[in-house]
Amino acid sequence: MANNVEKELSKAEMELPAFNFKEVEELYEHDLTISDELYDSILHKDRKLLIEDLEKVFLHAVDKYEIFNADNVAARNTFFVWHAIFLLKDLEATETLPAILHFLKQDEELVSLYLGDGVSDFGWQIFYSLGNKQLRLLVDYCKSSPDDYTVRPEMTETLKQIALHEPERRLEIESYLRELLFYASSISIEEDSFIDDLTDKVLESIGQLSLTRLFPDVEKLFNEDKLSAIFILDWDHFENEYKRGEVDANALLRNFETRKEIYTGYLEAQEENDDDDYDSNLYDDIDDYLYRLDKNDAYEDSLEETDDEDLEEDEENKNKSYIDYKELHTPFVKKEPDVGRNDPCPCGSGKKYKKCHGKS
Repeated sequence: MANNVEKELSKAEMELPAFNFKEVEELYEHDLTISDELYDSILHKDRKLLIEDLEKVFLHAVDKYEIFNADNVAARNTFFVWHAIFLLKDLEATETLPAILHFLKQDEELVSLYLGDGVSDFGWQIFYSLGNKQLRLLVDYCKSSPDDYTVRPEMTETLKQIALHEPERRLEIESYLRELLFYASSISIEEDSFIDDLTDKVLESIGQLSLTRLFPDVEKLFNEDKLSAIFILDWDHFENEYKRGEVDANALLRNFETRKEIYTGYLEAQEENDDDDYDSNLYDDIDDYLYRLDKNDAYEDSLEETDDEDLEEDEENKNKSYIDYKELHTPFVKKEPDVGRNDPCPCGSGKKYKKCHGKS
């Protein structure tokens, strides 16, 4: 059991760089429960020197990755990157966006160690604050980062939110979404494993914003079989979802949250989803639920295919229809404990498990 005890790293073990301000070193010793007093004291340091320190944080995180990724290192020792990002956001240090994007382009395991699922949860707010006037950098990132499945959707969400919060910029956003649409149509799944995720997000944004001038382009690209998406499969799906329906723009508008609200929400989510807290019987409960759900679905399907008079509604028929149904419609349920995060997904998609069914 001793091997499972988390180890708190000392400042010497972390091999910290020489910062202008000693307070920046404190970022390495706090998880998201960092005090407002410490945060504010750092925020009010000399802006130029502080930005210099915070950019050192990104470089240090990459350079000393092996130290922080070692077995049993306390999770609290890896939150310093988030603190640096939020401090830059609060400083409105738009000039640091290239440094942040450079960090996000590092190996996905490295980025995941420091940022976890945070980019998917509230990344758009970071990009909105630091990239609002530098959208070319965001679009170029989307076009130069194949196999990225977390950052690019948030950047596309940023474009959409700008159009919603600043309607006068719709034409600008339309031009960028059109550029991404045609980029997605030119890339194969072999070149970019997650181009379909980006395509879905771009199509969703075009449809939800009712950018009707782009609809003919969408239809043409679908008809030419140049678009690969996961949820929006063809022009009919797109047309039924967006052209014939009414989208409530107000429902799409997302509100900005303060750092404290984001930190609190993220910590609560982490507690709820902490694997160590899961009851070992939970998976059995889920399997039982899915069994009953599938059995009932199979029974309902069989009713549609069989006259009522030819089918007795009893438990025996339910079980029989379920067995027949399972042979043709087996849902993906992770039951094998030895599927690693970097192993091929058992569903046969060709993607890593963590990037496919492991995401859920």
